[in-house]
Amino acid sequence: MMKDSIKLELSVLYELFEEEIDQYNRLIQHLKEESKYLKEGLTEPLMRVIQSIEEHVHCIEDIENKISNKVSEILYALRGVGMEGKKDLSILFPFLSREDLVRIEQYQKELVQIRERVRRINERNKWFAEEYLALLSEMIALIINPPPETLYYGQKGIKRMESSSLAFHREV
Repeated sequence: MMKDSIKLELSVLYELFEEEIDQYNRLIQHLKEESKYLKEGLTEPLMRVIQSIEEHVHCIEDIENKISNKVSEILYALRGVGMEGKKDLSILFPFLSREDLVRIEQYQKELVQIRERVRRINERNKWFAEEYLALLSEMIALIINPPPETLYYGQKGIKRMESSSLAFHREV
């Protein structure tokens, strides 16, 4: 039978997992907003959502540190010895009930899936940002160094050919 203090510590650990999952879900929503603003080229809301993303990332890092510390506390309560450095949950497995093992494995699987979603959205946003910056760069280059005017002979004498830049073409 596991001591009540260990059960309490495990319940705090589970709350931290829930909080981490919640923060990741909020992060995903902000990353989706970032995608939208990148697609639409809206700079001000993009900067606000990037700041929110940074806050969520810091919050997730804090929670992960708390989880690591909690694992060390639980290990100390179980064995009378703590751990230094990064704490791996698997160190607790020999001491946990089957129910607790299943619960921790569920949290771990969910976190792996969520982190993969974050990675995929980040990759997509990176591509959008690169495309947006390339477009801005092309537009700035055209403003700073417009293409030379081309003269040609038409039926009524010399005429100027309009710029045919695709960046300013109506259909692009």
